Formats: sequence, structure tokens, C-alpha cells
Amino acid sequence: METKLNEYEYKGKLVQIHLDRNPENPRNFENLGTMVCFHKRYDLSDTDRFSSDDFDDWDDLWNYLRDKEDAIVLKPLYLLDHSGLRISTSPFRSAWDSGRVGIIYCTEDDIKDFLNVDEVGDEEISNVGSVLENEVNMYDAVLSGQVYGFRIVSKCTCSECGHEHEIEEDSCYGYYVKEDAREDAEEYIDNVM
Repeated sequence: METKLNEYEYKGKLVQIHLDRNPENPRNFENLGTMVCFHKRYDLSDTDRFSSDDFDDWDDLWNYLRDKEDAIVLKPLYLLDHSGLRISTSPFRSAWDSGRVGIIYCTEDDIKDFLNVDEVGDEEISNVGSVLENEVNMYDAVLSGQVYGFRIVSKCTCSECGHEHEIEEDSCYGYYVKEDAREDAEEYIDNVM
């Protein structure tokens, strides 16, 4: 069952914004960062190359990734597990239901491939930090059930039964920001319908 969040009229068309109940996991996309996570109940990691038994603490893993894997941009990952999951590069306020769960990192070679550059300088490294943040935010949207879609519908009244019915004219899902779904629906109406 779809969860309709809101409905409004735009240029004579009815736009509905829904929760996407079956979003694609953005960790399956081509990502710049690699997440290394350790949790007893959840498989959040991008790789199974590492085990929590191999490291004394988070600093030990951090140093290993920097020294042995040549990671040049690293960010801590925190998980909130309370009435759903949330993931972030910043600690959550709840000391009871949250804590450190891993690290997202990338190497110089990752950056060169991702940005299609020959050299990696301060500007590229600065840009990469925001890319990693965005990757974590997209994953957080999936974990917390905050992925959206739009439906453009028209309503008609059935001549036989007299009930009003919705006819879907188009739809699209997989938006990790609700405002993006609204903007794309309106752009679609402006340019296609």
C-alpha cells in the first residue's frame, strides 16, 4: 500500500507525493566511498574484507585504512537504532540508542577515477568530503524510510457506478529528497504534458 504524503494541483494536473516503499539501495550504485561497518545485527558494510576482531578500536581501523589502504579522506559513521535506523557522519544525541558503527573512506585512486582527474589536490579533497556526506545521506534516507516518488493523476467519475477514480498518467520513484520529487513532477508537467 502506498503512503501518500501530500497532494496538490499544478497547472491543472493532480500531483501526489508518496513514500517509496521499495527503494533501491544506493550502496549498490557506483560510489566514491567505501563503508566499513561492524554491527551484530545489521549488515551495513560495503565489504566483507574486514572484521571487528582484526582491530582493537576505531582508531586502529582508521590508522589501518589510512596506512595500509591509502585512504586519504575518512569520515566516522554513527548509527541510531530507535524505531528505525539512521546513519550519519556526526554523532546522534541519544547516548542509549546510538554509537559508532564504522568509517566511510576513499583513496587517491578512487578520487582520480571518480572525478576523472590526474592529480588530487586540496580542492578535490574538499569536494570529496561533500560527496561522501551525500552518499551517507542517501543511505540514511533508505534506512529511515524517507525515499519519495510522485504520481501525476487525473480523476474521473465512473459512468456506471458514479464513484470517482484516479487514473495514473505518470509516476517516478527513487528520490532521496522529497523536494526533488515535487520539482521533477512539476518539470515533467511543464515539459511533457
